[in-house]
Amino acid sequence: MRTVENGWKSFEIDCDGQIVSVTVKPKVFKKLEQAQTDYPMWVAAIAGKMGEATGQGFVLNEPAIQVFEKVRFVA
Repeated sequence: MRTVENGWKSFEIDCDGQIVSVTVKPKVFKKLEQAQTDYPMWVAAIAGKMGEATGQGFVLNEPAIQVFEKVRFVA
């Protein structure tokens, strides 16, 4: 993760060999940081529009992030 213009956060996700470049507002990135603090296990759903192709993947335009606590069920 790196901080870019206007404090936005930029990071890359490796999706089975395709590198997805994501840039979000600090408020949106805070959801990921908060999950790391609050939950022992968690998962994030990141959605957006497929943007410009890069050498290894693509840029994700208009990204949205939802974070969920991952609950382990024991029978």
